[in-house]
Amino acid sequence: MSTRYIVHIDMNSYFASVEQQCNPVLRGKPVAIVRKPTEATIVTTASYEAKAYGVDTGMATWEAKRACPRLLVVVEDLNKYAHTSDRIFRLLEEITPDLEVFSIDEAFLDITQAARDRGGPVAVCRGIKRELRRRLGRHLRCSIGIAPSKVLAKIASESRKPDGLTWIPDAAVGEVLDRLPVDAACGISDRLKDRLEALGIRTLGDLGRADPLVLRRKFGLNGLYLHLMGQGKDPVPLGAGTARPRRSVGHSRVLTWPYPDYAGATETLRLLCAKVGRRLRRLGYAGRVVHFYVRSPLGFGAGRQTTLATPTMDEDRIFQACEGVAQGLERDGKLPPELAGIAVSVGGLKTRKDLPIQLFDADRKRERVLAAMDRVNDEWGEFTVYPGSLHAVREKPDWTVASIALHRGMAPERTIY
Repeated sequence: MSTRYIVHIDMNSYFASVEQQCNPVLRGKPVAIVRKPTEATIVTTASYEAKAYGVDTGMATWEAKRACPRLLVVVEDLNKYAHTSDRIFRLLEEITPDLEVFSIDEAFLDITQAARDRGGPVAVCRGIKRELRRRLGRHLRCSIGIAPSKVLAKIASESRKPDGLTWIPDAAVGEVLDRLPVDAACGISDRLKDRLEALGIRTLGDLGRADPLVLRRKFGLNGLYLHLMGQGKDPVPLGAGTARPRRSVGHSRVLTWPYPDYAGATETLRLLCAKVGRRLRRLGYAGRVVHFYVRSPLGFGAGRQTTLATPTMDEDRIFQACEGVAQGLERDGKLPPELAGIAVSVGGLKTRKDLPIQLFDADRKRERVLAAMDRVNDEWGEFTVYPGSLHAVREKPDWTVASIALHRGMAPERTIY
């Protein structure tokens, strides 16, 4: 059997690194990312400079500041991190279509074919590092592990941080498994480790040599998965279950007190429709079925869908369809007087290549405008350029923007305290 090259890429201190890349003031300094600007909130990510002082994920902010008095605490910007993550994954898809997104800052790739074409697995991974640095900036670093399986590739990437590159070739698999403790594999908790050690299983090699029937009796079907992991094999193949056809594209938003009525929420609705249209165009889809849903503070919901004459990926048409649905709900007495949640989705999807050619000049011009806006936002961040209809909502707390070109080194407006 020919060698497989499975790669695990893990961005180092991801949230903190994105902030440091965006804001030169934060570079080289201890930084902690938190969800809320309070002393009681916990640290979600710490930069390596902060980790050197003992600051780590899960630590209370006040405790982190005591460990590192010079700590800079930054309120997280999830939209910015998601936008950056999307750029990373699109880069990886240029290397191979065999990509499995594991989390916002982690992915597995099968680079077997790319390694044959581009001088081996190490050369491919060094190229990935160079391209990440060129496109996103030198302050965003990653650790990469290469191995014959996902289990071992993740172990390899975690062995050298930050900015590591580790390869476990086929010939070294047995030695590595015998050397590593059983909880080195992802998913083996302290409690499970104790149960395995009670059976005399202390290393991954021990786990691979254990009687699978004993493991099945002790741990059920999970025991068979554990046995495969102990042999350095993948219980779940790369990309399993991720190739389902997309049925819809949507966005939702929770609204906070004081709860608005529908008129007061239309700006948020416009924003959601803009995000849905943007995602449809990015994914290469258009849809005919627009679904609009609202929820009251008491938990009661109302929703309805409408079918358009032709598929769309235009946020204006999506918003107009939602307006029509809302008017129908209001006529029927089903629109709540106060809204605590609002959601928009578009279904009945068709791929871009299946869409008819636009016949009218106004429609073709609109397509060109949206395409130009998307190109700018791809380069400089979400909603760097946006329709004038969104200007009123831009200053509101629910405006989410990641208008930073990371590799340009521009400083964003962020909360630092």
